[in-house]
Amino acid sequence: SEFKATLAVSGPGFEAGRNFIFALVPVVSCPPPQLPPPCSGMTEMNALLSPTHNNLGGRGPDMGAETIVYPKALSLSGDTVDLVLSASSDYEANNVAANGVKGEFGSVNVRDGTSVDLKFKFVHSGSDKSVEVEKFAFTVYDLDSTLRSNESVKVCGADSAVTANKTNVVALPADKECRKFESTAIGTGADNPDHPKTLTFEQLANSVTFFFAKARSEFSVTLAVSGPQSRAGRNFIFAFVPAVACPQ
Repeated sequence: SEFKATLAVSGPGFEAGRNFIFALVPVVSCPPPQLPPPCSGMTEMNALLSPTHNNLGGRGPDMGAETIVYPKALSLSGDTVDLVLSASSDYEANNVAANGVKGEFGSVNVRDGTSVDLKFKFVHSGSDKSVEVEKFAFTVYDLDSTLRSNESVKVCGADSAVTANKTNVVALPADKECRKFESTAIGTGADNPDHPKTLTFEQLANSVTFFFAKARSEFSVTLAVSGPQSRAGRNFIFAFVPAVACPQ
């Protein structure tokens, strides 16, 4: 509730004086945020690798199955598991070349003024056979806005969702068993994260983590960009690590 400070001016005593000025703000910068340790009992995922197949919604750049396949997303009992994304609604992008990965993040591009319903599915590598994964975290990063649009994410099937104490994303009403969050702060490319485990306070504020306590082989995600439809688009980036904290 209080603290003490001593102000002093050295040297001989003159009739002159010195003004000490102060404010309750950091002068240089805040210390970097401490990311949470691995959550107890959580399934540890691998960093997402470049897709072996990339044709979400049939938009390319590959031909064939309308999916994105991330190989070796995790290992279970000596077996490797792929992550497969597919669209269960119409999908519009302005830059499909952005689909796939960005560093260690997964990435999906969505055209302004549109939304897409996605299915995330875990399968045995090189097959369509489903694999149930127990207790895992899924984080969407860099949820921000422009003067004309907001980004939002809805995840169905998660048991809880966590944001930073000081956050730029707000929770919105959603369907039963779903959780939805929307951006509120304008962002630029300069504030985009480089790695899921080295986030600034601002990057944490633009993130939301969804926790899955029960075993699941798939879950659904809706990515949306509000505002008028245009030729521009937004990149949604994600990773299977907790950004803020572990569930209590």
